[in-house]
Amino acid sequence: MYNEFDRDDQESGNLSFVAGLFTGAVIGAGVGLLFAPRPGSELRGRLADSASAMGRRMSDTIDAVADAGRDAYQQARDVATTAGSELRSAAGDVSSGVEKGTAAIRNAASSVRSGGSGSGTGRRQGQDFTPNA
Repeated sequence: MYNEFDRDDQESGNLSFVAGLFTGAVIGAGVGLLFAPRPGSELRGRLADSASAMGRRMSDTIDAVADAGRDAYQQARDVATTAGSELRSAAGDVSSGVEKGTAAIRNAASSVRSGGSGSGTGRRQGQDFTPNA
């Protein structure tokens, strides 16, 4: 009787082994098909498409950066031109003011020399002189 149970267990074990082997073979074949390399022509086509798409994206990015650089350059140029014009104008105003001030000081100095020590001007000695510009 002991041999009978042994034989049933052994047959059951053999059947489990065969079922496991068959299941493993089916799963292995499925995984192999999933990870199998594509045919060469299909793989080359996909690589060419990917490279072409990447090239277009890089070209678009480079164009956008170049356009932004041109815009920034033009804005900086406009600001520099405007600032230069305003500085020239301000320098001209300052120069004109200095010339008027110098002329007023010369006139005042000449009137002081010709008029003596301030007599006849109606001003007290030490009074500030502010020319009308």
